[in-house]
Amino acid sequence: MAAPLLENLSESLGSPEPAVRLILSILIGYPCALVYRRFLFYQPATVIHLFHTFSGLALAAFNFDFAFIDMHHFPQFTFRLSALSLRSMRPCPIPDAEAHGKDGNNCPEQLYLSNVARLYLLAGYYYTATEEYDIKWTMPHCVLTLKLVGLSFDYYDGGKEPSQLSAEQRGSALPSVPSLLEVCGFSYFYGGFLVGPQFTLRSYQKLVAGELTDCPGKPPNSIIPAIKRFSLGFLCLVIYAIFSPYYSDSYYLTDEYEAQPFWYRCVFILLWAKVILYKYVSCWVIAEGVCILSGLGYNGIVDGKPQWDACANMKVWVFETTPLFGGTIASFNINTNAWAARHVFKRLKFLGNKTLSHVTTLLFLTIWHGLHSGYILCFSMEFFIITVERQALALVRDSPLLTKLANSALYPLIYVVQQFIHWLFMGYPLVPFCLFTYDKWLKMDRMNFLSFFLICLTSVANGNKANKHKPWIETEYQGIVMENDNTVLLNPPLFALDKDAPLHYAGEICGFRVHNGPSGSGSVQFEAVVLDRSTGEGLVRSKEPLDCESQREHSFTIQAYDCGEGPDGVNSKKSHKATVHVRVNDVNEFSPVFVERRYEASVPEGRLFDRIVRVEALDADCSPQYSQICFYDIITPNVPFAIDNDGNIKNTEPLDSKRQRVHTFWVTAFDCGKNRAQADAQVVVTVKPSCKPGWIGWTKRVEYTPGSGSIPLFPSLHLETCEETVWNIQATVELQTGHIGKGCDRDSYSDRSVRRLCGAVRGEVDLLPPPSPAANWTSALPTLPSSDSSLVFSFNGSNHVAVVPDSVVSVLSGDHFTLQLWMRRGGANIQPVTSQTRGNRKEEETIVCSTVKNDDSFSHYSLSVHGCRLSLFYWPDVSAARPVKFLWKLEQVCDSEWHHLSLSVQFPSVTLYVDGVTFDPALIHDNGAIPNPAPHQRMFIGACWAEPEEKQKEILNNTIPEGKDSVKYVGGYHGLLSGVTVRPGSVEPHSVVECLYACREGLDFGDLETLGSGMKVHVNPSQSVLVLEGDDIESFNRAVQQVTYRNSLRFATPGVRPLKLTTSLRCFNEESCLSLKQLEGYLVVLQPDAPQISLSGVGPHLARPAPEFEGPRGVPLFPELRIVCSLSHAVNTAAQGMEGGALMSDAVAHTLDGCEVQPLGEELNPEREELLVDMDVVRERGLEIINTTAYIAITGAESISVYEDVLRSVRYRLAKGSARFERRFRLSCSEMNGRYTSNELTLEVNFLHSLDSLYHPSHLLASQQQFLHPSHHAGELSGHTLPNPHRNSVVPGAATVIIMVCVGFLVVMVILGVFRIRSIHRRGEGARGGAKEGSSQWDDSALTIIVNPMESYESRMGISADTEGEGEEDEEVAESPDDASDDQRIIIKKEGRDGNARRY
Repeated sequence: MAAPLLENLSESLGSPEPAVRLILSILIGYPCALVYRRFLFYQPATVIHLFHTFSGLALAAFNFDFAFIDMHHFPQFTFRLSALSLRSMRPCPIPDAEAHGKDGNNCPEQLYLSNVARLYLLAGYYYTATEEYDIKWTMPHCVLTLKLVGLSFDYYDGGKEPSQLSAEQRGSALPSVPSLLEVCGFSYFYGGFLVGPQFTLRSYQKLVAGELTDCPGKPPNSIIPAIKRFSLGFLCLVIYAIFSPYYSDSYYLTDEYEAQPFWYRCVFILLWAKVILYKYVSCWVIAEGVCILSGLGYNGIVDGKPQWDACANMKVWVFETTPLFGGTIASFNINTNAWAARHVFKRLKFLGNKTLSHVTTLLFLTIWHGLHSGYILCFSMEFFIITVERQALALVRDSPLLTKLANSALYPLIYVVQQFIHWLFMGYPLVPFCLFTYDKWLKMDRMNFLSFFLICLTSVANGNKANKHKPWIETEYQGIVMENDNTVLLNPPLFALDKDAPLHYAGEICGFRVHNGPSGSGSVQFEAVVLDRSTGEGLVRSKEPLDCESQREHSFTIQAYDCGEGPDGVNSKKSHKATVHVRVNDVNEFSPVFVERRYEASVPEGRLFDRIVRVEALDADCSPQYSQICFYDIITPNVPFAIDNDGNIKNTEPLDSKRQRVHTFWVTAFDCGKNRAQADAQVVVTVKPSCKPGWIGWTKRVEYTPGSGSIPLFPSLHLETCEETVWNIQATVELQTGHIGKGCDRDSYSDRSVRRLCGAVRGEVDLLPPPSPAANWTSALPTLPSSDSSLVFSFNGSNHVAVVPDSVVSVLSGDHFTLQLWMRRGGANIQPVTSQTRGNRKEEETIVCSTVKNDDSFSHYSLSVHGCRLSLFYWPDVSAARPVKFLWKLEQVCDSEWHHLSLSVQFPSVTLYVDGVTFDPALIHDNGAIPNPAPHQRMFIGACWAEPEEKQKEILNNTIPEGKDSVKYVGGYHGLLSGVTVRPGSVEPHSVVECLYACREGLDFGDLETLGSGMKVHVNPSQSVLVLEGDDIESFNRAVQQVTYRNSLRFATPGVRPLKLTTSLRCFNEESCLSLKQLEGYLVVLQPDAPQISLSGVGPHLARPAPEFEGPRGVPLFPELRIVCSLSHAVNTAAQGMEGGALMSDAVAHTLDGCEVQPLGEELNPEREELLVDMDVVRERGLEIINTTAYIAITGAESISVYEDVLRSVRYRLAKGSARFERRFRLSCSEMNGRYTSNELTLEVNFLHSLDSLYHPSHLLASQQQFLHPSHHAGELSGHTLPNPHRNSVVPGAATVIIMVCVGFLVVMVILGVFRIRSIHRRGEGARGGAKEGSSQWDDSALTIIVNPMESYESRMGISADTEGEGEEDEEVAESPDDASDDQRIIIKKEGRDGNARRY
């Protein structure tokens, strides 16, 4: 609907429709400004930016349809967004920045934004330009181009120091990058979007912030000034609309114009130029009214009146009245000219030529207007006209006659002539500007004559100048002036040359001017005079004598100027500025002065010192020659001291305090000018009697008896400083326990037992169990001996890998688990594998690598070390989720020491404990998309696997050929591992982890309450390093004496612990402060009292009728077992044959960790016999049991009473019909992971069979009584366990007949029993007599405990080599199978010649 209305309006006005749309768009700015003032003035900046942006885009769409959005604004938006994203790039220098000495903000952004805007504009010109004046999208885009280029320069200036910017640049500089929305509002502001004016982003920011107002906090009172500008612009528009049809551009191309006389064409050009410019004047003045109405035109208050000319693009009065071409340019398109001067002309200052800068600026404006040749001719002629005008004005100003004529009464006539010439010269450049193409403006041949005429005028003007050349001087001078003098000697000498010589005045040098140098001073102190005007010789001198001590060097600039064109110096020319550096030469006017008049020092006797005390003198002269002290001298004769050139005094012979306690002498100083010190200095040296500083009372060997608690390490130690004043003392006590077990003395129970004692939740799975038939995946791994009896596995980084079977891995599913292990990188006697390195970069070493099956998916994790980094690579779901890598940077990983690691995973939470201390991951990152591990359940210890793609496909398709399941190991671990366990389902509490690592020995401090003031004590977590710090010697000595060693283990590991004491002293006199050497000693933990574990209450024989063994529950083997643990202080070997054995102390409460019941001779036949244990009791007590045909092993740290209950429940059962007569069993127990073992209790079980397969209690009673040699004395039955249910019964008094019958039958049974017993004893004696043929029993219930399993029993207990049962175990005890679920290692003492221990 709007299109027909606009067509009718344009027809009625006689103007093209685009021009009508443009004028209406400019006028629409007034209601937009009113809306802003009324509704948006107090709104947030974002709302105002959006209003300005969308209103400007709406005007663009109204003028150029929506093709404007597609062809112009979307690319504008794109490159503006890209340019702003460059704000984080580093600055780069451009020539203007170099001129200022500092780089600006983000030069790449500036170049990008400027070049893209200009290139996009030129492309628009190239593709859309015609031979007519078209109003299209390139018109507002050229305005936008200047805005964006100016924005980039303003942001560049914001990166400089304010002192490096001009006032104009400081007003527009942007210290930070504006937002994209802010730039859009600035670019599309309705008041300047289509035709201008130009304004800075800083001005726009002030507008949005409500600062551009004459009424703070309220909309500006700018309605009346806006109406005035609108009225003036509307008047210009009316003038143009009336007269433009009579003065059209096309008339120049007609034959009628060519036929007109020359004067007519000149007048036509003059009037046409005047009318054609009203087209631009009207648009700019109306647009200025919009800016004033919105407040953007506010320019402060001058003389109490608000100024509204900040966006003025026209000075209409000057434009109408000026007779000068320069005046018209200064009043026409003011903002664009100012923009070109600020951002182009002034920034080309580095070229050093104003004319070249002027030409370059005009060339920029030419290209900015378009690609037509008419623009080039227009601005070229403008340059010539401006040049001619300036030179003509100079001629008038320099000529007294012309100056007088210009100021005479004829000036009105001259003004009319000037106006005619002015507008004639104004019209000629406008003709090619409006005709565009050369084929049109070339038709005006007389224009060539005019150009030639202008060039001639320029040449003539240049040729008539009398003073053509500037004086010339050197660019830099070096000067010297003596102190207290004022004449400066310059090199080279000061001469100014002028090429106008020998002309009078113009070729003569009239003077020199001195300007401030870089430091801001110089011109005040110096002056330059001319010695000869014709030769230009000059002299520089100071106004007053100079003082070198006040300022040694001066810098300033000097400039020469000639005498001009006459005696009054009119049009004189100045040379460039030359830099002058003046150095003031020093005079030796000061003598040395000592810093102190008296120097004192104290030294111990009997020693030679390199320096006792240092004296120092200073000289106030400024030069090194006179200010330096060349040497010192001792003027007192015959003293045992010498002084060097630096003032250091030393003794030449050892001093003796008895001969002379105090030495006093005098020293003097000389500077390099041989001036002696004004006053000599006195030196006093006091000789102290001999004293040896250091620690006194150090004991190199300290003994510790296990079980004695804490003992002081240094009970009589104290520090002697020999009267040296010390203000800080620091002593570090280091106890080295790395060779004891895994870093220190800990509980010697097995890892599983320690976990149970620490309260850990059960259910852990041992990944490195002792090798056994049931746990054979560790059999190929080499093991190393350990002082704490634990099993240590060695990995060499290549082929030492433990592959955990699927039966064990299958129970480790889930994403909640705790992985614990002991590790030591490197290990013993393991050489690094060269194949693991690739160049100089080592691969990761994998400790554990596992893929487990969850409910419906597979998860994968691997724990690796790389250098000093520990990493956990976790893949929650190998088919879907992305892997996550947790990294820790730990020194403990690479220090080749034992460390305990506990990794608790509750994905996505992971907690790492190293030696009981929590460590957070240094880095957690998503590993990105990498090849998924194969969904195949497996677990490796010591390496990970790598499979080719074919193998992974076979795993996915479950098509692995038999015998083809070979895996390549990668990332092999190089070091030692022990106690590797995984507990699925939950994580360990921190208290349990601390308990597992806790050292039971370390350094401690006696009583913290007794510490003196200023004392500090620090102990590291492992209690291996204790640091004392203080400032008082007495308090420090008392504190050192309270340093103690504690070991809470009852049976501490014996051995040597190296001990070091390092001391650091800080004195008030650092030069003579004491330096104490490190003290080394050792702590000896003595052999602990051996615990005696005694098994008793079970006789060597147990006889029962065979049917009792064949019952469903069998017969208990140890029903009255008693276990007693006591400490042996002295073993009486002579009492071995006595009842009770060796001398022992009172029984103590103790903890066992394993017992074993073993059949002697052949193993149990599972089809005929078995050993039964009450499993409910075992599970209730939390013990572990291994029940095989070779032995029963019960393990776990528990009290003696618990083990008594469990062992009393052990029963032996026979299958019915088993024809056995006897079976022997051996029982032994141990504690501290097999470190201490009990006596071996041997039990012989006898099976009593009836003659006629009938069983009667009376028969059993008779046979047992005959076998036992009935007696009521317990001493004769010692060692036998024969419970008889009829032992306490009384034979009732019955009839004599019944008694006689029974007695007869009883006599028969007794005879048979005696015969049976004799045969049994014969077999027993035969077995004892042939030690090599069979095994005998050991019935010494008072067996002494063996402390060291490597020692022979004979050497410890004094038993001879032919002791009964010596070789009993050689043939009967064999290596027994093991169970994979137990990580215990129980060492049972063997009594034979080859007493090898069994591991569980």
